[in-house]
Amino acid sequence: QLFKKESFDLVQCHCCQILTAAPLVAAENHSIPYEIVMHDGWWMSPEQFLVSPAGVVINPSDPIAHIDHEPSDDEKQEAHERRDMLYRILDSAERRIAVSASFKNICEEAGIKDIVVQENQFTPMHVNNNDSARDRTNHQSINCCHIGGMSIHKGYQLLRNAVHLIPRDLPLHF
Repeated sequence: QLFKKESFDLVQCHCCQILTAAPLVAAENHSIPYEIVMHDGWWMSPEQFLVSPAGVVINPSDPIAHIDHEPSDDEKQEAHERRDMLYRILDSAERRIAVSASFKNICEEAGIKDIVVQENQFTPMHVNNNDSARDRTNHQSINCCHIGGMSIHKGYQLLRNAVHLIPRDLPLHF
């Protein structure tokens, strides 16, 4: 109903692990073109970082590689059905966008075709000329903020451990 009401011209899907691909099915049902930004292995595997629960690197071209035991026929069928459904959705996309050339190669090895690369570009943050780091005195603290998930794959624990190792007399505030 939302897609019909809003009359979208284009849908760009990014990070749909929780929403699933359902919004893209709705877009397709309403003849709304869509593109998909692929930044992890979710499209290829239920284990989005292509590492099995046992810590084994997953072959992205194998739809059952995420299963750490000898899979049952039902598990195999479910994995193949998931792959077929998601690849059909990928095939119907206007564009399939990888966030790096190396990730594009991983997707292509898994059989995903016609991928473009669109890397995030560094954009310097605006610094107020009156508050630049070189104008600070040794007593002014620098405020730091982590914005993002607290998951291991996002590096939170690494940052947290590093912060605890910083000498307390440094002018940093987290």
